Parts: sequence; C-alpha cells; structure tokens
Amino acid sequence: MTVKARTDLRITDDYMFGTVMLDTGICRELIEAVLGEPVDRVELSTRQRIVVLSSKGTTGEVDRRLDAFLGYMEDDRIQVDDFTRKVDREVRRLRESDDWYGEYMNFQRRIDDAIAEGRAEGRAEGRAEGLVEGRAEGRAEGLVEGRSAVEDLYARLAQALVERGRADELMAALTNHEYRDMLLAELGIS
Repeated sequence: MTVKARTDLRITDDYMFGTVMLDTGICRELIEAVLGEPVDRVELSTRQRIVVLSSKGTTGEVDRRLDAFLGYMEDDRIQVDDFTRKVDREVRRLRESDDWYGEYMNFQRRIDDAIAEGRAEGRAEGRAEGLVEGRAEGRAEGLVEGRSAVEDLYARLAQALVERGRADELMAALTNHEYRDMLLAELGIS
C-alpha cells in the first residue's frame, strides 16, 4: 500500500473511513441507516460484527440515507441527502488538513514498513525451507504476519485505553504517531 495524494483519498479508504467514523454523530447515523432503527449512543468496543453492504445490490428496500451513502461510496456523487453531505464535508475537511494528511502518510508508511518487515521475515523463512516452496509460502505468511502484527498492536492499545477509562485518547492515538508511540511505551505495549 502506498501513500495516496490527498485528492485521491475517498471515504472508501480505510484510514479516511475510520477517521470520519470517529465522529460519533456520523457513526451513529450510519449505524441507524444500516440497522433501520434508532441508536441511542455509540460506544467503543473491541468486539466486532461484520456487515457487508453493496452499492450495486438491488434486492430489498434500504433506508434512504444508506442508499445515498452507498452511492457516495461508489462514485463520490452527493445525492440530496443531509447525511451524505455531512460525510462529504468531513472527508473534504480532512483532505485539506495538513495535520491529518501528515498523520495519514505516517500511518501508511508504518503499515508499509510492517509489511516490508513481514515480507523480509517471510523470505528468510522461505529460503530456509526451500527455494521453490519457501518463496510462495514465505511471502504470503510474511504479509499476513506483518499486517497482523500492526492490527494486534493497535487493538491492544485500544483495549488498554478502554480498560483504563481513557477511550477519549483513541482519536489522538490514531492520528498522532508521536502520541501513539508515547502511549505504547507508557502502557508497555510492544
């Protein structure tokens, strides 16, 4: 994965989507549109539930906000919908923020570094196991291990902050690598 130009960043990019969804109002409204029912509040949880949405689906009725949001995800078109306009304003605000873009670039570089490190480890294992068979397996395992290591590190940081009643520091940890590194050291997470 490489760093994208700020004009190429869309709501479909993981880092952009995650940052936009840190706005609990936007996050709550999207969850309401997906579930089709009101949501009182949004809380951080280490539990996950995967919901697959398709902008190309044609079966069944969906909430108008969700329909407009899926269209926006498909091609950045903004329909006459307050929610989608709100999301688009936040995406544009983030794209224009030098601080946010700098954090995005640092985040992407850290992921790239972790992937490269994982690839290097995978290659070393692959050579030891055999040139032909080791190359294919080592690269795949290295990628998975590198990504998994990064994901595990951030999950442990999030869990530690939530357990200590410091969930409000998550946004700063996600967007400021120096603060995140300080928290990782403070909490003894490596």
